[in-house]
Amino acid sequence: MKKKKSTRELFLDTLAKLGCPYELSNEDNDLLYFRYQGECFMVRSNDEEPYIVIYDYEWEGVALDDIDEVVRLRKAINEANWKGCVSTFFSIDEETKTMDVHSKSVAYFTTDIPNPERYLCLELNEFFNAHQYFRAEMAKLRAIEGAESK
Repeated sequence: MKKKKSTRELFLDTLAKLGCPYELSNEDNDLLYFRYQGECFMVRSNDEEPYIVIYDYEWEGVALDDIDEVVRLRKAINEANWKGCVSTFFSIDEETKTMDVHSKSVAYFTTDIPNPERYLCLELNEFFNAHQYFRAEMAKLRAIEGAESK
């Protein structure tokens, strides 16, 4: 009987089949980085858990001293979370004085999935949907505020 691949083995095989170059973290054995459609993702996976955690870090940001943009960013994140499948959130970078936007998803990932390549692509595409929801909301809020100031 053939042994089932672990979550991590399956994930690395799937990345290879998709042609996504990846790099294993030197600091944390559970972390790896890869590129998909030009975006850099970080994934936490191991052999003990049947899921992966995908992160898309710092894909947008605003200066902390631009209060209007900070308020818009928070509202836009709420809208992206309402519409999307991935969780979008912000962090404060004191060094660069920015509020940065990130996204995260937890995905079941085992050999029980009939087509792991398609499944992973669908999951990753949800990050790009989050970008679109967020950016559309930012533009909408700017337009509304611009119209109100006239």
